[in-house]
Amino acid sequence: SHQRPNGSWEEIPTYPGGVTALSTLALLSCDVKKDHDQIVRALDHLRKLDGAGQPKDTYVVALTLMVFAEASPKEDFIRIKRYAQWL
Repeated sequence: SHQRPNGSWEEIPTYPGGVTALSTLALLSCDVKKDHDQIVRALDHLRKLDGAGQPKDTYVVALTLMVFAEASPKEDFIRIKRYAQWL
C-alpha cells in the first residue's frame, strides 16, 4: 500500500487511523527520520484525526500513542498523556 497525499494509508473502516499509525510506527522502527516527508504527513494526518474525535479504540489509541512518543514526544505531550490515561 502507498501513502496517500493526505498522509494516510488505506484504512480499515472500523479502525480509522490504525493502518496509518502502524505504517508510521514501522517506518520509524526502520530508522526513517522524523523529518522525512512521509512521517511529517502521517503525523499531520493523525493529529487531524485526534481533532476530529478519533481514535476511539484500544488498537488505534495504543499505536498512535507509540507513534507520537517516538516521533514527537515534546510536541504531542498532551496527546500522549491523554492517550495513556485513556488506555
